[in-house]
Amino acid sequence: MGEDKHTFKCDTSPHIEGGKYLVNLRMLHSLLGSGLRYTRYERIGNAANFGVCPESYFEGIHEIYCDVTSEVTKECIKDAINDEVAQTILQAEDGDYEGIDILTDARHGWRKNAAQSDIIALGCMTHKVVGAVTVTRDDDPVSQRHELIGAKTLYKHFDDCGVNVNIHGHDRNASINKYLDAEQPSVTNANDTWHAANGVAKIIKSLTSGPKKMHGKTWHGELSDKAASIKTHWYYAMRHCEKSVEKLRMLLDNVVQHYKDIHDGCLPSSRCHTDENYKPSKVIIKDSAAEKLLLQAIHGLQIYQNTADYIHCIDTHYVESFNNAALVYHDKRISFGNKEYQRRTNMAVPDWNQNVDRDFTSITWYEDPRKPRKRSGHKNLTPQSYTHLERLWNSFIAYFY
Repeated sequence: MGEDKHTFKCDTSPHIEGGKYLVNLRMLHSLLGSGLRYTRYERIGNAANFGVCPESYFEGIHEIYCDVTSEVTKECIKDAINDEVAQTILQAEDGDYEGIDILTDARHGWRKNAAQSDIIALGCMTHKVVGAVTVTRDDDPVSQRHELIGAKTLYKHFDDCGVNVNIHGHDRNASINKYLDAEQPSVTNANDTWHAANGVAKIIKSLTSGPKKMHGKTWHGELSDKAASIKTHWYYAMRHCEKSVEKLRMLLDNVVQHYKDIHDGCLPSSRCHTDENYKPSKVIIKDSAAEKLLLQAIHGLQIYQNTADYIHCIDTHYVESFNNAALVYHDKRISFGNKEYQRRTNMAVPDWNQNVDRDFTSITWYEDPRKPRKRSGHKNLTPQSYTHLERLWNSFIAYFY
């Protein structure tokens, strides 16, 4: 305000095509790209007293941003498919390329009776998202069927991209098993080892203790210290079965012999053969009743009965990690509309693809009393990259020109 009481106002932000302020678009881009909701942005703006774009302005930008995000994500998935195919060909023996290997899982938007579900496919080589499908209640009102619908859509997506699938790993969804067997005979079905082996310790634990009158009938004292170690035996067997059903079953049967201190059937690489000073750390099985109980339990487990589904030793923990990382954009406590839910899924994909398997600067070793058998350290990763936001901004601002 000058001496003559006149007031002067000037714009502190440049204008873009159409008259919109550049700073407002930058602010809304940071809001939508970070996963925050408008109400959080409004609260921050009012508390800082720097002004807030009205919700009507936000809604108009939101429609544009959804379309731009979808296009950027499609390009990101195409790049990921090319990377996965290239890595698979490089790793193939004698150029024997049959197709890419994928890992899939379903993530529900809510905890119960979800309105939307994400079915994500990661490449086994690069661990990048090579396919992403969102299924809603409009497609099927029963959320338990969303994963099968998503799997069918994923295979159509791979067909459109001209990509063959060789091995499909998932967490043993019965409908997916049936679908692959009936409609995708060229695809090898593989079930997740963690979900299967996770039940081993629980079942074996039931053999380790019980009422005294049932000793030798439903449980045995000689099995009391073997629940956790048998689970380790199962992982070892799956990793060293050389994709052979017969060898995997032989290694599983040999668990009983190993605990009887008979190591003729153990692999040459196992410690009972390589360590000259090896002594059994567990109670040796001497009672035939304990041997019978353990053998019956092994033969009744899912891995033994469906051995062909586990010979590839597929682990879907990377998909679980993606589902966890997606919580930055998808809060399971909040119900989003279909369009906003799809946009948030689209934001999670490029974020994951550029940060998965990034380098680490060091490893921290510490003991966790909750995981006494853990032998690996904690990797201190390099900072995350956010170049996908710059790519998204360039596509977003280009829309107005």
